[in-house]
Amino acid sequence: MSENWKPVDELTLREIQEKPIWKSDYDHAVCPTDLTTHPDPNIDQATYIVLTTFTLNDGTVMTGYCSPADDSGIDYIQPVIIIDGSHVQLWDEENARETDKLLIAKKLFRSVDQIFPLKYSSNILCEGRHLEEIIRAI
Repeated sequence: MSENWKPVDELTLREIQEKPIWKSDYDHAVCPTDLTTHPDPNIDQATYIVLTTFTLNDGTVMTGYCSPADDSGIDYIQPVIIIDGSHVQLWDEENARETDKLLIAKKLFRSVDQIFPLKYSSNILCEGRHLEEIIRAI
């Protein structure tokens, strides 16, 4: 792994805010890019994660990232909130299921009702639009 690559779970909030698009590999590593829009997935087959804003049900705004190349489901988008240096995954890739609501609530220091439904929106244009979704339930 080159010096620019790092484990995705070591990506900091400051880093994703400074460089809003990171190239991702399949070994859970990322490296920064100088891109300003998400590449067309029909042209660039690489995977990227992008800066994303999350608005919780109680109105709290949080920041993290998602992978917008394929918006067909949460299992492809894999939204993650970064809080206090921790990555709160809304999708449990290892167990191929949505992460338990109570676990998410505990990691976000809120009740389930304060969190869901939540809305997320990519801060980066992806195929000419911001990827926006509402997660009503996990």
